[in-house]
Amino acid sequence: MDLPVDRGKGLAALHVHESLPAVAAPGGHYLPFQLGPGNLCEQPLQCCPCSEPGLCYLSGYISRYPDGKTICGTHVDNTIRALLPDDFEGVLDADAGSEAARTCALGHLAILKDCCGGLSNVKRFIKVTCFVNVLPTPVMCAIVAESANRNVASAPWFSESPKVANGYTDLITQVLGGAGAHARSAVCASGLPFGAAVEVEAIVELMDASLVAARD
Repeated sequence: MDLPVDRGKGLAALHVHESLPAVAAPGGHYLPFQLGPGNLCEQPLQCCPCSEPGLCYLSGYISRYPDGKTICGTHVDNTIRALLPDDFEGVLDADAGSEAARTCALGHLAILKDCCGGLSNVKRFIKVTCFVNVLPTPVMCAIVAESANRNVASAPWFSESPKVANGYTDLITQVLGGAGAHARSAVCASGLPFGAAVEVEAIVELMDASLVAARD
C-alpha cells in the first residue's frame, strides 16, 4: 500500500500575479493529454465505471504570457552574450528562462485541474522533460568565428538548462508537495514551436482514470 504524500500548498503556492490559465487549444493536430499504459481498465473512457489508476501523458506546453501570447527567446551563457550586438533581441538568461518554465507548469496544472479530475486526482508526477531554446548552431559558429577571444570556442553556449527547468519543478512541488516530485531531463534545443523560450512535457500518474473528461 502506498504511503500518503503531502499535497503541498495547493494553488496558494502561486505568486500574487499568477493564476491557472484557460486550457489552451492545441497548436496542431494533437491532444493536450492522453491516457497511456498504466490505465488498467480496457473499457472505453466514456463508459468506464471503475476507479483504476492511469498514466496521463501531458503534451509539450510552451511558455506563455497570461494573455496567451508566446514567451519567445533564446538562451545563451554570459560569455557568448557579451559578444552579441547591442540590438540582438530575444536573448534570455537562466533566471528569465526559469520564469518562462514556470508558465509551462501553470499550463499543465490547468489541464490536470480542468480535464483530469482535479489536482486532488494527481497521485504523483513521474517524469518531466524540459526543452530550452538556444541559439541555432550556425549563429553560434558565426559568433565564435568573428571573436578574437579564443576561449569562446570552448565556452559552453548554454549550460544552465537545469536552472531553467527548476522554474517548472519548483512550482509543481510547491503546489503538490511530495506528489509533485519527479524524474527530469533538461535539454537544449535550437528551435522550439513559435520561437518559444521553453517547452515542457510530463507524465503523471492519476488516482482515478475514470474522472478524466471524455474527449471528442
